Amino acid sequence: MVGYIESRNIPWAHVFGNHDSEHKDSISRPEQQKVYESFEWCVSKAGDENVTGVGNYILPVLAHNSDKIAFNIWALDSGDYISSDLKKQIMPVKSLFEGYRNSSYAYLKTDQVLWYYQSSILMEKENGKKIPGLMAFHIPIHEAYNAWVNREGIRWTGEKNEDICAAELNSGLFTAILDRGDIKAMVFGHDHVNDFMLDYCGVKLCYCSTVSPLAYWDEEMSGARVFIAHEDGSELETYMTYIHDRKPDIVPETVVIFQNNVILDFDNYTPEFLLCGFKDNLTEEAHPTEILARISADRGQDGGKALSVAREKYYGNNTADNFEVKMTLEKPGRLGKNKYLKVWMDLTGDTAPIDFRKANFGLIVNNRLTRAYCTDVLDEPSEFFYKADGSNEWVQMSHGDDGCFGAAQGSSVKGFKGWFAFPVQNMPQYGTKARLTENSVITGVYFFGCLSDASMAGQNIYLDKISLVEDYKDR
Repeated sequence: MVGYIESRNIPWAHVFGNHDSEHKDSISRPEQQKVYESFEWCVSKAGDENVTGVGNYILPVLAHNSDKIAFNIWALDSGDYISSDLKKQIMPVKSLFEGYRNSSYAYLKTDQVLWYYQSSILMEKENGKKIPGLMAFHIPIHEAYNAWVNREGIRWTGEKNEDICAAELNSGLFTAILDRGDIKAMVFGHDHVNDFMLDYCGVKLCYCSTVSPLAYWDEEMSGARVFIAHEDGSELETYMTYIHDRKPDIVPETVVIFQNNVILDFDNYTPEFLLCGFKDNLTEEAHPTEILARISADRGQDGGKALSVAREKYYGNNTADNFEVKMTLEKPGRLGKNKYLKVWMDLTGDTAPIDFRKANFGLIVNNRLTRAYCTDVLDEPSEFFYKADGSNEWVQMSHGDDGCFGAAQGSSVKGFKGWFAFPVQNMPQYGTKARLTENSVITGVYFFGCLSDASMAGQNIYLDKISLVEDYKDR
């Protein structure tokens, strides 16, 4: 992770996130901190053992040609999760955060807020004046949500492509910062495809989108946030820099309207794939042994080519047996009056029938590579339809409470082979929960699944003739 930075002799620091020690086989945060500090150019610190967490520290930045502190970088350990007992007590209360009834994420503790507040006062006394600073931690604070929903009239930049997943409890850090008046910006991660900045009450609340494909991400917005602090005390600057040039949005009027179109026919077109899953979360090129998507001959709806998708290993863990496949269209088009995404799918398996713990389909809009419009965002039951090969009868089925279908959703499709149809009106967008419109520019198709049991590892799921149609019953 840090090899390149070390090779350039660049000082670096880190803060811990909620996943860093959540598993039973993880080494502890104190032990991880020792590993980090073993690197020559690491400047992060374990911090005071009497303060909650590992990695509450201050990095003073000295003035040019002086031993005076010109700027402070503050780091906090925002923890991981609240206790199950506390979660039960919070459960009856409707969450502030849309889409997260009870987030379970940890909150900054009172002793951490006091540590900042008292350290800030002490440093002001020693320095003769307040020292401007930047504060970094992983899980965002409530005020990021408040500022976003009330952003009209304040300065802001960037994108919000998923919900703001703060803790359910507010520790009062932001009010402490306003009282002190020294923190000019706060930066957090946690929500991988947000990169917005909000200038709220004189403090810049900043996201940085993830730079890594090791979890869900958006290749187009993968990058880092830059801060520029001026020694003369002028405004702290910040902006996002991206690994790739951002693709411009496609203007709807420049593309055709889909009219009962087959948008992916694998006999004639091999799409680009972006693959990930919560076990290895890497693209096919980077790690080909976990999740596969490829074109297979003789397995399509009419005996032609089909897309085969497989997860080769089974771990017996709800978050370890997932896969996501995003596939690009040869030519984009507007949704128009189409009301259904229609897919032919073969779940008979190569040696054993396939089922999902849960699964869903969706559409990728414009040039966004991730965070599709899909039923998983609906968080409520919704209908879908199935017609078996050789039958003329369509059967209405239902997604479960989180908008997916499968064995855990009361809608097992084990061994099914035939046509599926999913209403596009039930496909909101991650984060914003916006709905598709007739002018939505469709650039790709999204497929998510999670295997039900070990017999399905390595079994191929075959997809063909993916269409957008006004009436799923039409041929």
